[in-house]
Amino acid sequence: MSYHATLTLQGSTRQQYNLSPTETTLIGRSPECNIVLDANEYVTVSRCHVQLQFITEAGKAAWQVIDTGTTNGTLVNGQKIKKPYILKSGDQITLGWKGPEFLFESHLLNATVVVAFPESEELPSSPTLEAPINPVKVVEPEPALSLDSIETPEVSSASVPEIETPEVPSKSVPEIEILEPPISIKEKQKPPSPTVVAPSPSLPIQTREEKTEQTLWNLVTLREIEQIAENGVNAIAFSPDGQTLATAGADKLIKLWNLATKEEIITLSGHKLGVNAIAFSPDGQTLATAGADKLIKLWNLATKEEIITLSGHKLGVNAVAFSPDGQTLATAGADKLIKLWNLATKEEIITLSGHKLSVNAVAFSPDGQTLATAGADKLIKLWNLATKEEIITLSGHKLSVNAVAFSPDGQTLATAGADKLIKLWNLATKEEKVSLMTNHRLSIHSLFFSPDGQMFSSSGEDKTVKLFYSQTGEEYLSFSIPSSQLRVLAISPNGQILASGSQTEAVRLWIFSLN
Repeated sequence: MSYHATLTLQGSTRQQYNLSPTETTLIGRSPECNIVLDANEYVTVSRCHVQLQFITEAGKAAWQVIDTGTTNGTLVNGQKIKKPYILKSGDQITLGWKGPEFLFESHLLNATVVVAFPESEELPSSPTLEAPINPVKVVEPEPALSLDSIETPEVSSASVPEIETPEVPSKSVPEIEILEPPISIKEKQKPPSPTVVAPSPSLPIQTREEKTEQTLWNLVTLREIEQIAENGVNAIAFSPDGQTLATAGADKLIKLWNLATKEEIITLSGHKLGVNAIAFSPDGQTLATAGADKLIKLWNLATKEEIITLSGHKLGVNAVAFSPDGQTLATAGADKLIKLWNLATKEEIITLSGHKLSVNAVAFSPDGQTLATAGADKLIKLWNLATKEEIITLSGHKLSVNAVAFSPDGQTLATAGADKLIKLWNLATKEEKVSLMTNHRLSIHSLFFSPDGQMFSSSGEDKTVKLFYSQTGEEYLSFSIPSSQLRVLAISPNGQILASGSQTEAVRLWIFSLN
């Protein structure tokens, strides 16, 4: 069994955090905590106030909360806890006297850990794997809790708020290593619900699920099948038919690759500086490239020749996108400008301005009526493409916004950036639906939805790729890409191949399938 859990900070500004079953989550005022609280707002909260962790014992599994020996204590459902406490979905956790309140919610899934098999072999019906749990360093003031002994909370007898006194972490919160025993998890013939597995550094990642009423992003296998473009890249893109991969990098070159043979088709040259962005037209006949030389180039993919060079940006161009009907190209750059181009006449239609710093990302809505742009000014702007006017500016990110993506139904916009947050926006109301603390350790640079829109994925410079449920924002799966720095990510249109790359290493191709 595996519990996927979330904590939601209550109050006027609701903030939701995903809890990882493989990590201990520390909450407090210290910058070293996983969830950092404002020291000025929450004066009764200790530097490392409380920890939450997923535990297993004798075939049982649960989430527990532990007060780290603080002066002002921790309350669950209004009652002060004195030892590790097993949480139930819906529990209210309060830190200190009248401190911040968190709503704990958990969702039980049947988990299966399996290994990757060669393509020629069938998956056995009931594999069993002993999956060792990695050692986790946690803050543990008292002995580990037995799941057979669940605390009955005691009502605090204090009638006067306790005032926090300075704490000495080395004495009151000693750090120890806890090693948990291996867990044997067996796969059932017909699991009744989606099966998932947390990443293991030593094994390929696999999950399996039966078809349910909702189609989920089902990773059957994930294994590296090829390495190409050994000089490193700034951008990668799949052709609409999934047969060709385009790569571009600081070497000023664009390369086209045959995905059936994994061989280079041709190298396109003409940019004077590094190429930052590439995109295929919806019909697959044209490739657009943009670079630090301020230029956009269009290429005929039948003849492999340049069609035209578009100029007008004053600084490097960071992003390109084709409209769904293939008639318009949007470009955005470090000059804070967005330009729309008529692809029939190869002329500029209009320049959109409003961002205060470099524009990092552009995306068309599925119906082609709205353009979303995001920039280093922490802002997202929506533009009406019929009137060529700004609809609204969405704010809330704390640092540069690097990625935007529309859901396939056009009802939700996902944004992500250097603040390690993902925000989902309701496009009908133009309001934020949820803000996700993703557990990415570094900046997020890529976002994309699954073809059915049920899930979306993020990737970041911390070399991790994460999958989330679109409706709830709950994390479904996380895995690591072996790379010195994961910089770019793309998925084939049929959802079977993942391409990852960095500025210094080869592009890696991974095979996996969607349900």
